[in-house]
Amino acid sequence: MALGDLKEEPASTPVRKRPASLSQAQFDNVMRKRKRNSAAFMNAFDRYLIGSIVQITLTDFVTYDYVQFSPGPNLNMVIGPNGTGKSTIVCAIALGLGGSPQILARANEVKDYVKKNKEKATIEIEVKTEDGTTVIERSFKTTSKSSTWKIDGHTTTEKNIKEYIKKLNIQVDNLCQFLPQDKVASFAKMKPDELLRETERAVGGDELLPMHDKLISDGKDLKEVEEVLATDTEALAVLEKKQSSQSELVEKLRERERRLHEATVLKMAIPLSEYDVLHAEYVEIKAEKKKAKLKLDAALAAVAPVSDIYGKLKRASQTAKTLVQKTGDWFNKEGLNKVTSAQELIAANEEQERSHGAHVRAAKKSLDEWINKLDVARVKRDQSQREVDRIKADLDRAGLLDASGRQLDPEKSPEILEIHERMTQIKDEADECYAEISGLNDQKHPLFDGMKRMEDRVLQLKHELGETASVANRKLQALQRLNETAYRGVQFLRSNHGLQFEKQVFEPICMGINASQPEYARALEAFIGYNRLITFVTQTENDYKTLRDYLYDVKKLRVNVVCVQNIRSEFKSAISQAELDRLGFDGVLIDFVQGHPVYLSALMQYTGVHQTPICLRADRGFNYNQVDNHSNIQSYACGDYSYSVRGAYGSKSTKSETMRDAQILKLSVDVEKQDQLKQEIQNVEDAVSQSKRDIESLTAKEKVMRQRFEDLKRERAGLNERKREIMDRPKAYERKCVELEQYELRVSNVEEALEKSRGKLDELNSQKQRYAIDRAKLTMSFVKRHLESCDMLDQVIQTTVDRVQLEAEAGDASIVESRAKDQNTEIQNQYARITEKFAAVKAKAEIALRAAQAAVPESTSEAVREEVAHVKENNTLEELLDQLTRVQARADILANTDPKVLEQFERRAVEIDAAKAKIAKIQQNILKLKASIERMREVWQGQLNELVTKINNQFSKSLQNIGCAGEIKIGEEEDFNKWRIDILVRFRDTEKLQILDDQRQSGGERSVTTITYLMALQQLSKAPFRVVDEINQGMDPRNERAVHSQMVEIACEAGSSQYFLITPKLLPDLEYHVNMKILTIYNGDYQPEKFDIEGFLTKKKLRMAAS
Repeated sequence: MALGDLKEEPASTPVRKRPASLSQAQFDNVMRKRKRNSAAFMNAFDRYLIGSIVQITLTDFVTYDYVQFSPGPNLNMVIGPNGTGKSTIVCAIALGLGGSPQILARANEVKDYVKKNKEKATIEIEVKTEDGTTVIERSFKTTSKSSTWKIDGHTTTEKNIKEYIKKLNIQVDNLCQFLPQDKVASFAKMKPDELLRETERAVGGDELLPMHDKLISDGKDLKEVEEVLATDTEALAVLEKKQSSQSELVEKLRERERRLHEATVLKMAIPLSEYDVLHAEYVEIKAEKKKAKLKLDAALAAVAPVSDIYGKLKRASQTAKTLVQKTGDWFNKEGLNKVTSAQELIAANEEQERSHGAHVRAAKKSLDEWINKLDVARVKRDQSQREVDRIKADLDRAGLLDASGRQLDPEKSPEILEIHERMTQIKDEADECYAEISGLNDQKHPLFDGMKRMEDRVLQLKHELGETASVANRKLQALQRLNETAYRGVQFLRSNHGLQFEKQVFEPICMGINASQPEYARALEAFIGYNRLITFVTQTENDYKTLRDYLYDVKKLRVNVVCVQNIRSEFKSAISQAELDRLGFDGVLIDFVQGHPVYLSALMQYTGVHQTPICLRADRGFNYNQVDNHSNIQSYACGDYSYSVRGAYGSKSTKSETMRDAQILKLSVDVEKQDQLKQEIQNVEDAVSQSKRDIESLTAKEKVMRQRFEDLKRERAGLNERKREIMDRPKAYERKCVELEQYELRVSNVEEALEKSRGKLDELNSQKQRYAIDRAKLTMSFVKRHLESCDMLDQVIQTTVDRVQLEAEAGDASIVESRAKDQNTEIQNQYARITEKFAAVKAKAEIALRAAQAAVPESTSEAVREEVAHVKENNTLEELLDQLTRVQARADILANTDPKVLEQFERRAVEIDAAKAKIAKIQQNILKLKASIERMREVWQGQLNELVTKINNQFSKSLQNIGCAGEIKIGEEEDFNKWRIDILVRFRDTEKLQILDDQRQSGGERSVTTITYLMALQQLSKAPFRVVDEINQGMDPRNERAVHSQMVEIACEAGSSQYFLITPKLLPDLEYHVNMKILTIYNGDYQPEKFDIEGFLTKKKLRMAAS
């Protein structure tokens, strides 16, 4: 096998033969070194960009045993028939430069790329570097999933290889640089946001994509922070709502605390006020005492001169007595004894009068006490009298008193008789209600029993349905994992979307079909294909347009939709069963599919399930050669592999791939059984609903009757209470009458005692007057006896006139002194009473002082002390006591409120303050984050707009050159992850610009758009090379020729990137450029033993020159 190169060597270059002593690889290395030293190579080598591919060598890779070729530095057109290995070159470039099999969308593992019946494959790719060239080698075996990597013959790791490739700016995973055959459709189906990221990666430099990623990350952080803010704000609102709902209770608690505080202050102020009152009284009495003392001193001072004169006269008289001693003996025996006796009687009278004064004061105090008791007794007697009158009036109104006021039997009163009559009526009505309720319950019991049986049946049916629904749900979950857009489309169809369809619209095919046996599931998925499995199915063109337009334009869901109008009734194989048996197949795929006829018709219309044979076991003598050469078999499955047969130019090739495990069809749902279960559930639930309505109707009637029954019970209780009240009235009347008699007796007793007290006081006052009269009589008697004594003295001593005169004068002075002393006695008594009262008030004041000091502890704050002083100064004692009573009463009213509410309220207030602080901090962080995002967005968006404008200019210009139109736009969204590049194209003048997708445009139109977009990127980035595989498939000749011309113009200009254009066909007379290189693959099972391709090309050139 060989691969010819039109420009690699001139036709005159002799063919070099490999010496038998060298292996093919050794011979290739020797020839490569010789070639690198040639002048022709050095001239071409300068035109290669860093990272361009200089040479590729493949050994036992897919369709090649061995091949080596050197692409040019500009446009390389790889041509050859189908099945010869053109796309294999693409696979080799991807895998040899560190790519994974997944980017090729062919086999899942690299070992599947080893040629059939070979054990090991090797890929060598020589790329240009700043120091010359580097050979990257990858080897892998069928027995292992790993690969061996080398750089210039030295073993290394895959990580080092990828880092080295990255330095060369090679991105085989970027569809804008590397577009294999099976990814062309994927490029058109690429989501606009993915296209944006791939474009940024390809031509955005080192900053654009990282800035985009940072904006996405910051946007996500902002959204999370805003969600936290919303959650915290909602929580704050809940707290504030709770706080508001408890504010009234808290206000009551705070009022109670204020009242209790006021009570505490008043309790402190009252003892202080009491002390102030007593202190004022003390000061007042002290002043009175001082005045009384002054008055007493003045009275005593007034008596002193008389006493002095009396003393002098007495002394003179004594002298006279000495002189008349002898003559006065008889006088002493007679006259002086009389005077002395009168004096003793006067002293005794004074003592009795003093004792009597104490009795008078005690009698006055007792009289005051009896007057107070009488007032209290009269008040209580009057209150009792009013209560007796009220009860008597009630009895009279109730007919319980006769005309004379005597009580009658309460049971015979009209009201009691009316109560008995109404209670009899209530009992009859209650019995009727109870009977009605019992009847309604008897009607409900069978309904409840039947409903219970039906609900049990529904649970049983739902359990059975759940077992099938769980499979359907798992299937839906699998669809969500595989394709979120299709999943959202299913959710839309299942919702109340409001669209009007002519016929039933079906969910994706994968949701409605099952493998008849699990073993066939992975083959069905492999041959139906991922895109068809997630395709929605309609039955009319109008439904197709309605669903597609709504999902695309309104919901922005890019899903697959097909229309199947020819619904088949039979689903037969395109290959006879006899032929299938002869070849060793179990049948064709359609034989092993279950589902609705619409789904099966769609599969037969859009896939080859009716003409794709399958054999689960390859050990049944399966003949691969017969199958591969069969005219009606293009693909088949055998064992773990799928096979596709291609033929061109009289030769056929077979491509095999390992079938992946089924992802979604491994889950089977019995749809028919589901429908039956749902219908039965609906029927039973309808019956349950009817039973519920019947029960609700009976329950409503029962509720009315029970309400009536409860009303009767309440009325009966009220009547009983009224009856007890009426029956208790006579007893209450008797109790109040007895109580009134007791109070009247009490008043009578107190009045009697008061009269006695008054009589006693009058008697004491009379006795006091008698004492005064007796004293006056004694004084007169004393004077009389004294005069008698003087007369006796005159008679005895007539000659001693002077002595008599002295004694007379002394006697007069003594009388005057005695009278003055009598006058001072009342003053002395008054002073004694004031002194006694002063001592009592002083003692009370001292007690009040100690109480006041105890009422205000030392620990009392200065503010409270000031408050106590303020309250005391602005209120009298009576006002303070009245305020204390009212404050305590108000506090007692508020005492029923739970004090924990206040604790919760205050704790919640702290939480609210903390929440507000947290929210403020979050809001500040949000502002900072928004500012940061806005700054970065301004830079990123500016660069992106500039980049997309350049792409759009080149893209529009290129499409305009081929008579079409196009536009590249940036789609902005709030979420940076959803920013996108929208490619709008128009291929006909009658159309408008439309979004590029895999439904609106044909395959050729998508190919034109794809290559045009890639060429537009070519102008903006210096990727070392680009690969496009069979991009011209489906293009009409005009578009293919125009696109080819533009590609030649762009790819062949000096300094452009290396291009690989893979195609199985070419139009005649295409534009050619000297910098192009045509690589023709001449490969297949049927090769002539000798074929001088270089001679053939030389002759062809000569004919072309001659013509």
